[in-house]
Amino acid sequence: MNSVKFIRRLAAGAVVFAASGAAVAIPTVAANAAPGDGTLSITPPYGLVTTRMNGTTSAPCPNDHDTTGYNIVVAGPNVPGRTNEFVGTISGTTPDGFSNTQPFKAPFALSFGEFSNLIGVPVVPGKYDITLRCVTDFSDVTRNFTTSVFFTSPQAYQITAPSATPDLSSEPHTEAQPLTGTGTATNTSVPLRLILLGSSILLAVGLVVVVWLRRPRKRKPTGSRY
Repeated sequence: MNSVKFIRRLAAGAVVFAASGAAVAIPTVAANAAPGDGTLSITPPYGLVTTRMNGTTSAPCPNDHDTTGYNIVVAGPNVPGRTNEFVGTISGTTPDGFSNTQPFKAPFALSFGEFSNLIGVPVVPGKYDITLRCVTDFSDVTRNFTTSVFFTSPQAYQITAPSATPDLSSEPHTEAQPLTGTGTATNTSVPLRLILLGSSILLAVGLVVVVWLRRPRKRKPTGSRY
């Protein structure tokens, strides 16, 4: 290492020491996406608020002789009416697992629950954006790896977005089949029109009987036998 490089790293020592290890609970805005940015895969895919996640990058950090570590920042859901946000550095700058030659696995320094206690902001259901940032000794961001996790409750998360509607694809169901063959469908219910027709016939018969009973009867003639 030449003298210029040594002096440069020495000057950055205080910055690296202050940012390393435990998370720094200050609002952080991820750098704009640049060519070469990638994605971050979170494991385990399901977990609790107490779970310390791991993130695996889709590519290495830049091999530019300046990028020496990474940190991980999180930005929580924007809840209307809440003045403080779930935003900050959940893993301070560290070289643990760092690589500029191949994708690498980065352990989170804190769980979401621990980070929540640190910044005094509760975990609420919603989408949380996570960015692993490759950085230099002077905290310059050289590459971003991004992803999101979804808290379905204050206690549990998953890496896939919750479905807005129930997934019925796995539920057993029976589709209506067209009538085939020589069989005949039988309907055991009596149509309403047949009931009305029967009632009309009975009413007509009743009227005929009443008229017949009330007809005038002929009297037999009376008179002398002789």
